[in-house]
Amino acid sequence: MSDAHETQSHQHEHSPAPELQHHEAREHHGKHHERDHHQKLFTLDQFYAMQKIAQDVANQQFKRMVVVTNNIIVSAVALLASAAGLITALAWNKAISDWLPTAPIFSIHDRLIKEFAYAVAVTLFVVIAVGILGFITSRVKGNNVLDL
Repeated sequence: MSDAHETQSHQHEHSPAPELQHHEAREHHGKHHERDHHQKLFTLDQFYAMQKIAQDVANQQFKRMVVVTNNIIVSAVALLASAAGLITALAWNKAISDWLPTAPIFSIHDRLIKEFAYAVAVTLFVVIAVGILGFITSRVKGNNVLDL
């Protein structure tokens, strides 16, 4: 026999069968896995602290979403109320504009003068109304509704 054939034959005698090698590797991996499994990454107190932090973060995010949603709803309602107010104002403006030429105001017969008189009257009414609303709002915010 040649030296190479003898060496192959000698190695084959000393190496375990492939099935046995696979079993030994699995057993070695299993022992390593068990050792890692028993080794803890965090203590119980650390785990509870992380859980508490996660709950706090989730609660903060929920509260922020509630505030954002509330702001969106309030803004949408204010926008819709403003749009409805504008439509109402335009309707009244049209009605008054149609009525004004027929109304006997201080026996003024010139249409342009009547329109200026109307503009001044509406301006005075709005200034007084806004002043009253501002006064009421300041009392309500300060909770001094009854104090003058």
